[in-house]
Amino acid sequence: MKQGTIRSESTREHILKNAWKEIYEQGLHNASLERIARGCGLTKGALFHYFDSKDALVFGVLRDVMHRYMAAKWFEPLLTNADPLEAVRAILRDYRKNTNEQTVCRGCPLQNLAHDVTFSEPKIQTAIKEMFFELETQITVAFRKAAQSHVDVESIGRKIVASFYGAVILGKVHRSKKVFDEQLENLERDLLTAFHSRKSKTRSSRKKHISPLGVNA
Repeated sequence: MKQGTIRSESTREHILKNAWKEIYEQGLHNASLERIARGCGLTKGALFHYFDSKDALVFGVLRDVMHRYMAAKWFEPLLTNADPLEAVRAILRDYRKNTNEQTVCRGCPLQNLAHDVTFSEPKIQTAIKEMFFELETQITVAFRKAAQSHVDVESIGRKIVASFYGAVILGKVHRSKKVFDEQLENLERDLLTAFHSRKSKTRSSRKKHISPLGVNA
């Protein structure tokens, strides 16, 4: 790769990180292209060399910053752990351990952006919806691959995503990491209860269909 191309990619990454920080701290509509450019040592005109509009910059933040973060926090653990329930539990514990009070009060960057987007920004709305759907799908696929017949895999992804982001909202509304942690603990406990209950029911059902000779009737 040529030196100029490396410099260009490095500048682009710097812009995206600054833009993510600006949007997260100020909200989408208060985010300033001038502040983003200034934080990178650029003029606003130079910024447009990399992103020709604010929408293009937001798409870049979604695709290259937020999606990358989601992949590291969710997709990779789900892909590398053969037990999806244990993977999700580890993810929830990691959030409880590594999320501080300030982050809880600010909320989730993706969720905040979804709230900020108006009906005049349908393409950004669609991109955000696709990210949430991808997370649901990745969770569902992980449970489906584990071939756990006692689990309703087709709805598990949406239930986990809804419960997780519900915990994020409650933590932000109450401005309390304790509330956030409690909700994630509740989600983990509910998953364990549901899985163990369904597994027990499945085993019980199988026993009822076994003949005295040990052959399925």
